[in-house]
Amino acid sequence: MIKSISNQWNKGDLSAPEWKYQSEDLPLANPRIGWVQHVAVSDELGHFRYDQPIVTCLPGTVCIAVDAQRNIALLRHFRPIVLDLDTTPEFPISQFDKLGVESLEFPRGGANPGELIEAAAAREVEEEVGFQVIDVKILDRSNADTAFFPISAVTCVVTINRNQRSSTDPDPHEDAEVIFVSQQEFCKLIASGKVICCQTKAAFLSYLIYTNRGVLPSVLRDIELVEAEAQHHIESMPTPP
Repeated sequence: MIKSISNQWNKGDLSAPEWKYQSEDLPLANPRIGWVQHVAVSDELGHFRYDQPIVTCLPGTVCIAVDAQRNIALLRHFRPIVLDLDTTPEFPISQFDKLGVESLEFPRGGANPGELIEAAAAREVEEEVGFQVIDVKILDRSNADTAFFPISAVTCVVTINRNQRSSTDPDPHEDAEVIFVSQQEFCKLIASGKVICCQTKAAFLSYLIYTNRGVLPSVLRDIELVEAEAQHHIESMPTPP
């Protein structure tokens, strides 16, 4: 099981890195996963404003795997690069033993070359959750960080048959426990701070709206009413002379 990270990737019996330096403008690249690029941002007149990295990953999907009772599959991962909320951050990070948290997340992953996103979603769920996929529906797209990620992930609802194990071999890079929770239990996990993955939270919101068939849950209806009242107030204001 993955439990830690280190910046000493080239010592001992560790293999050569998959991420390789290419150039100043393409500092790191891994054909299996993506690229880190160094770009310049300019205004509408072409004047330089700032430079920054952008992280381009292969197109992928976030999967909400549900069974016949609408229980939702979550993966309990240990994410070795995430800073614990109780740890005071220092930059650049030097104490790698201070990193690492347990994270509850939806299955997700990139599509293989030429693979349709629905097929990628089915494969990811069968590899990571371990049950036969019955159906895949595309809901929408979400972006983990619009400042740094050009490509958005596709949110899919994947219906599974928990009476039939998947014939797909597990992903050797995945090492996670699978649990099933109801919508209400999922909401309690979010409220207790046990779900920190923003893509999982965004996908769950899309799923709530999808499962309510356009009838928003009460908390969302309240927000919608506030917005409608605000818009009515704006429209009723006198026109400036």
